[in-house]
Amino acid sequence: MCTIYAIDTDWAWYYISCRACNKKVTHIHHGVNGVNGVNNKGKKPRFWCDTCKSVVTNVVARFMLYANVMDNTGEAKLLLFDSVCSEIIGESAPSVLNGSVDEVS
Repeated sequence: MCTIYAIDTDWAWYYISCRACNKKVTHIHHGVNGVNGVNNKGKKPRFWCDTCKSVVTNVVARFMLYANVMDNTGEAKLLLFDSVCSEIIGESAPSVLNGSVDEVS
């Protein structure tokens, strides 16, 4: 039994993952005018999945928190992933984000 006394806010509290393989994806940035001068405004954000080796648009936000914990023997920093965080927080990462991944676009 331990106590979470702080969340390390120097790190992002969520990451975007591929729905097919559940691994982290990388956002594909398009310049101001998109690719080949085509404006991609209004289109779904695109991501690269290293595991699937493809461009994906079907993604989901997942929790990834760094928690500072302590008990009567000392202190530690733990990396908590989605299922554990969802239990502690009582909500999923997509519901906290209101299902939006716009801020990574």
